[in-house]
Amino acid sequence: MTDARTEPSVADNPETLDLPIGAHVSFPIILSTGVTWGMLCAFSRQPRQDLTDRDVAMFGIYADMLSRDIEVQVIEGGSAEELELRIDKLIRTDLDIHLQPILSLPGAIPQGYEALTRFPAELGSVETIFRRAKYDDRIVTLEEAVARKTAAIPMQMGDGFFVSVNASVTSIETLDFESIFPPHVRHRIVLEITEHERVPDYAAFLSVLTRLRAQGFRIAIDDVGAGYSSLRHVIQLKPDFLKLDRSLVIGLLASREQRGLVKALAEMVQSHGGVVIAEGVENPKKVVMLERLGVTMAQGYLFARPMPAAKVLAADG
Repeated sequence: MTDARTEPSVADNPETLDLPIGAHVSFPIILSTGVTWGMLCAFSRQPRQDLTDRDVAMFGIYADMLSRDIEVQVIEGGSAEELELRIDKLIRTDLDIHLQPILSLPGAIPQGYEALTRFPAELGSVETIFRRAKYDDRIVTLEEAVARKTAAIPMQMGDGFFVSVNASVTSIETLDFESIFPPHVRHRIVLEITEHERVPDYAAFLSVLTRLRAQGFRIAIDDVGAGYSSLRHVIQLKPDFLKLDRSLVIGLLASREQRGLVKALAEMVQSHGGVVIAEGVENPKKVVMLERLGVTMAQGYLFARPMPAAKVLAADG
């Protein structure tokens, strides 16, 4: 707020009058578990009419950076140096790639696969490992290792299948995907933007996506309906594939509102030539409903569980 003394909700607070508080900015400090740890606040003693949305966004970045340091102590229970050693050891470990098919509707015909990372069980869950990497600023290094492990898979598949590779906003902006994936397979690679990061500068990010698309890559937004995958995300980025979060699919039959949202998303994406993929499909009745709502691709345990890439490739060959 540019002037706390003109805001009815806080104008009469003793702090506003006694300190006094002029302009005020605050942002929640949210840990990766979703827990709000506290608030990062700043104020001036005089009003500041020059405060803009850009200033608020920058303050949000500071809150996110602070949450990383807090995360180390609160969740991981170790120092930053100890975490760095863990991630280094993890990256040197042979990670495994599993594949889950993505099928067209109607007919349930395989069109591609999502590449899913798996680690030795003693290292912890996949979610925990990626969270550690993110908060140790090693997410780009880890995601590069996954991408390089995935690069050879399309060349061992039949023609026409695509492979979807998860990548954070930071990795999309940082990694040299052109050096990881040779030119003749790029049209079969879908870079799937994960939902756990904000896009701080849409213009700059769109410039990166334009370059990648010119090289043949396609773009997906993962887990729409959760995290930072907002409608703005969809409208600004115009993905080739939009993946519905499983939370939208779970309540599909019981909720008219969720059905309306799925239909609206399908129409929005199809208006620019994109495709909607429903994740977490486990019920044949939901397949029928998804088809009615305009969803043309799906993946989930109803069709197949993720399997080691070697087994999938052997069966495909």
